[in-house]
Amino acid sequence: MKPTVFFVIDTETCRFDGMVFDIGWKAIDRKGREYSQGSYLCADVLETDTPYYRKKIAAYWFKVNKSITPVRFSTVRNIFNQEISRLQNKGHRCVVCAYNAAFDQRVLDKTSKALVGRKSKFVKSQRVDWLDIWLFWAMTCPQSAKEMPKLKSGRIKTTAEAVAQFEIAKDYEHLHEGFADAEGEAEILRTVFLMDAPYQIKKCDRKNTPVDKDIFYILIDTRKNSVIETDESRKYLESIRNRLNTDWFFDKYV
Repeated sequence: MKPTVFFVIDTETCRFDGMVFDIGWKAIDRKGREYSQGSYLCADVLETDTPYYRKKIAAYWFKVNKSITPVRFSTVRNIFNQEISRLQNKGHRCVVCAYNAAFDQRVLDKTSKALVGRKSKFVKSQRVDWLDIWLFWAMTCPQSAKEMPKLKSGRIKTTAEAVAQFEIAKDYEHLHEGFADAEGEAEILRTVFLMDAPYQIKKCDRKNTPVDKDIFYILIDTRKNSVIETDESRKYLESIRNRLNTDWFFDKYV
């Protein structure tokens, strides 16, 4: 059986309309082997708006002049989906991942509807799940995570940059550039796989959720490949919330 391939994707959006102009991804399996990567700036979006982080504008135009030819958003969408189809045709299951995946999925679909067609989504295949690296890490992080920097509220700081500094390198910097950030988030995902977590997150359609209509994510016991019932899911997530003294993901996803 071919290994599952995880497409770690990161996006950067524009200041006014919130559409995606920078898309980067890196596809890996559980062992960190690479299968695909991409880095694109969307010309049709940049023609009408400006990057959200204005201080990054000079860096983006440097990239355009030196290494990247901007293409249309629809072209990037086609390339990304062709890569998924290529690997699916070889027998791989493909999962799209992002740190705070709900945001990336929402803005990618929003941009697709605006520039491709009002019923279109960024990921074409119905056989592709989304996985939130943020939540997946929270389920498996070690006890020492309590020593991470804290917000004024007392909760630990769990931005992608903070987690990468904890798991990968203290001097890691989240650059707010699609491909560079996707590489860092892929490293976070790889550290989660190395922990060999017994549970897996699966996003559910509200109408088809097998355990509770109000639950967007369910837990899968990877040892038995079965859904953990609602009460057990809540207990497990509650135990993590108590252990880390934070309820950001509990409030957001359960």
